[in-house]
Amino acid sequence: MSLLLDDIRPDVVTNVADGYEGHCKLIVQGSYSEEVVVFPNLEEAESAATAAVEPVVGGYHGAEIEMTTDAVTHETAEEWLFLD
Repeated sequence: MSLLLDDIRPDVVTNVADGYEGHCKLIVQGSYSEEVVVFPNLEEAESAATAAVEPVVGGYHGAEIEMTTDAVTHETAEEWLFLD
């Protein structure tokens, strides 16, 4: 794995196998809801997760990254965070 976000920020859990290069699902938890988005790779999912749990940027209180075969919903973290 390129980066273990749980070592940096306890609000983010990464469940992705070493060497995985496929789509990644990001599940973020808010106060009253959960949102699921799919990115083309782990790098974009990590970027989005880090920003999502920042109080000023995303405001979510938790995030989890998983491997998935689901279709991509957003190509970049910026697209999801700022253009949605």
